[in-house]
Amino acid sequence: MAYGGGRSRGVTSPPHLAMKSDTLQDSGADLVLFARRHPWLTTIVAVILGGVIVFFWSEWRAEQRWQRYASEARARGVKLILADFAQPEIPDDQNFAALPMMRAAFANSPINRPFEMPSIGGRQRGQFPRGTSAPSLGNAMRGERIDWMNWQQFFQSVGFLTEVSDNPSHDVLRALDRHYATAFREWSEWRTRPRCRFPLNLSGGENISPSHLGLFQMAARIFSLHLRAHLAAGDSAAAYADFQDGFQTYRALRDEPTFISGVSRIICLRMLLNAVGDGLQDRAWSDADLTRIEADLSTIRVWDDWQLALASARGGQNTIMESWLRGPMWKRGKMAARSVSFLRGPNRNLEIAYQFCPRMVFRDNQLRKNRYLDELLARIDTAHQTLDPDGRTPSAPSLITGGHSMLYYTLFIQSSGYYVAVEESYIELQLAMDETRLAGALERFRAKYGAYPTGLAELTPEFLSALPIDLYARAPYRYQRVGQTSFRLYSVGRNRRDDGGTSVPSVAERNQLDAVWPSAP
Repeated sequence: MAYGGGRSRGVTSPPHLAMKSDTLQDSGADLVLFARRHPWLTTIVAVILGGVIVFFWSEWRAEQRWQRYASEARARGVKLILADFAQPEIPDDQNFAALPMMRAAFANSPINRPFEMPSIGGRQRGQFPRGTSAPSLGNAMRGERIDWMNWQQFFQSVGFLTEVSDNPSHDVLRALDRHYATAFREWSEWRTRPRCRFPLNLSGGENISPSHLGLFQMAARIFSLHLRAHLAAGDSAAAYADFQDGFQTYRALRDEPTFISGVSRIICLRMLLNAVGDGLQDRAWSDADLTRIEADLSTIRVWDDWQLALASARGGQNTIMESWLRGPMWKRGKMAARSVSFLRGPNRNLEIAYQFCPRMVFRDNQLRKNRYLDELLARIDTAHQTLDPDGRTPSAPSLITGGHSMLYYTLFIQSSGYYVAVEESYIELQLAMDETRLAGALERFRAKYGAYPTGLAELTPEFLSALPIDLYARAPYRYQRVGQTSFRLYSVGRNRRDDGGTSVPSVAERNQLDAVWPSAP
């Protein structure tokens, strides 16, 4: 009876539960009432809240885009950071980089500069004073030959020669042998140290020291001069030994995974090819030594080299970017500003701007650069040792238009413009190497048969196993015999048009209409 229906309908909730419910209802009502009474303030708060949500959602989306790309790239075998390029340690007795001169160069020692070229006057730097530079090695494109008398006078003025003779090239050879004897002897140990690995800190990003590369470029210059002096003395065998020593500046760095090492390899090889060309112009090489040079040059795989340079550039840039994103905002801004304006000096405004730059901007710039590098790498065909200079690169910085896009991708634009320029340097190296091989074969043909051939096809298979192919024409190089004593050899050049093999001495090499071999007799 106590639980009758009427009495049950009168049961109420406990007081503390009722109070909580009323409080929640009142709070909700108060919030709605506040929003109705303050519409503008409510709108501002809503916009700010919405902006915060959109911002963090955009940050998350950018990170997801990068992580998705990184996962797909690793699945393709892409080495995304420099540490992925780490090579096994090499015992010191096999490691060319373990030589004392190499250790000193890597430590950037200002005292031990074994291949430094002296200069006249000015302030002291290293072994020699800074001032008037050494004479030129000549410039075949401009028709300038090496001036042995200038070199003789130069070496006398810096104390390399105490007395001179009426044979300037002989005096230059004597000066080089006297001053660089110790360096030559130590460098020659490459014959018993076939491998080379410098202790690069590949996880250091911006902290990688390329100080040893200066030594290699100095050495390439000295060996190029020594080679020319031996040829002037009529000693082709000694000149070929110089070629081998100079070639070590390329061999030792061939597997070094940094972009700047790739650029250094180009510089060293071009100096050596120019020296070989001077000897061909003077018909100073023996048949046996030209055969050896051809064998050496045929081992160079230019497009493997460019592929490594680009791949390591990706690794270096990603390593740097990860270090930026792990660091505090002030440090990120400082490093990013320095990267963008490294040629123009510090920029405080850029530092401040990049300090407050969202992570998504860095990630999206990183992603676009990686896609651009994918596109550049896809142009390389290492199996056939060629490159497609017309391969599509839809992510290229030159295709970014519109003020907002250009501002958003400033980091990418500023740090990627040089890739195409370096690619062109590799193309020029390939053309120069092909033309050097052809010119050597032409000289060997002339020496045996008394005149140059009427066509390049006559060089195979006796002097060349196969004719190199002009990258721009996708066909053999252009060749014309000029009388019985000279010839014209050239690539059609960047415009893909045969302009007759003419060259303008005052125009830079890459701006010539045709890429002409400049050292024809």
